[in-house]
Parts: sequence; C-alpha cells; structure tokens
Amino acid sequence: PSIATAILGLVYVYILNGPIVWASHAIMNGLTSLMDINIVLFAIVLGAICEIDMGGPICKAVTILTIGMMAEGNFTANAIFFVCPAVPPLAILLSNYLFKNKWTEADKRTAQSAGIMGVIGITEGVIPFIVQDAIHILPGTMTGCAVASVIAALGGVQSPVPHGGILPTLVVTGKVAYILAQIVGSIVGAIIIGIMRKPVAVEQ
Repeated sequence: PSIATAILGLVYVYILNGPIVWASHAIMNGLTSLMDINIVLFAIVLGAICEIDMGGPICKAVTILTIGMMAEGNFTANAIFFVCPAVPPLAILLSNYLFKNKWTEADKRTAQSAGIMGVIGITEGVIPFIVQDAIHILPGTMTGCAVASVIAALGGVQSPVPHGGILPTLVVTGKVAYILAQIVGSIVGAIIIGIMRKPVAVEQ
C-alpha cells in the first residue's frame, strides 16, 4: 500500500496536476465571462453542473468561483449557486410523495432524512439515490437546479452567505425569489424524476 500510494502521489503531482489546474482555470474563466455576456445562460449552466456530484469536487469548484466573486463585490453569482443545494434532496422527497409506486419503503425513509438535510442546505443526503439510479435521477435534479438558478437570476437575488437552504433567507436580497426558486426547482425536479423512474416491482 505504501509503494502504491507513493507512485500514485507522484503521478498526481507531476502528471495530472497540470492538466487539472488548467481545466479548472478554463472553466472558472469561462463561467465568469458567461455571466457578463448572458446572466440567464450563466444561471442555466451553473445550476445544471453545480450539483451534478452532490457536494463533491465539481460543487466545491463552483463554490470557490462564487466566493471569489463575492470578494470582488458580486453577490449575485453566489445566490444563483446557493439556491441549488436544497433542490435535489427536496426533489427526491417530493417525488416520493407524488410517485409512491416508484419508490420502495426504504427509499421513502432515506428520502425523509435527505429532505431534512436539504432544508438546511446540505445536498449529500441524495448520494445514496445517485449511486443507486443516477441515470433516472440526475436529469431531474440538474433541470430543477437550472430552473432554480434562473429564477434567482431573474429575481435579482443576492446572497452574502456561502450556504444554501432556508438558513440564509434572513440576509439575502430578494427573499421571495430566493424561496420561490428553491420551491419551483424542487417541484420541477420531482416531476421529472417521477416520470423517468420505473415503478417498483411489488413482491407477492
């Protein structure tokens, strides 16, 4: 294990590090330029990709981008991003209620925990569902996040807090649009997920 770790460490540092850093900078610069060109398109792209890994490396990279923009006085990008963390878990929870034949009892219990986490802006509760059935869930969560981001952008929402869910509501600008974005995004995501998933087979 020690030798394997040492070899992989050298590969990461001296071979993969350069391309990964270059790609990260290219994505960051591209998103920054896109926001100046078309804020709605920026919101669609940001919303669609920011929660694709449910709080993983891509999400963290977008967080770095929005925090960097906040340092320059831009709080809009932060709001466009942070209306999204609540959407996937709430979409999963809502889909469990709207499409009861598409989920098992175990799914419903897990969805309740994920939903509670989503309310306070924690997306990671969705990971078990993504591992289980990403192909039928990601289109819904990505679309729901994109819708939420567009509503936040058009509603002029600004947030000085690098966090999502209900907690930042007291300090955001455009509180109604901020809450509405999360609600509508969750509903859209839930419907798409419910349509795409197949009914659960009932054992006699």
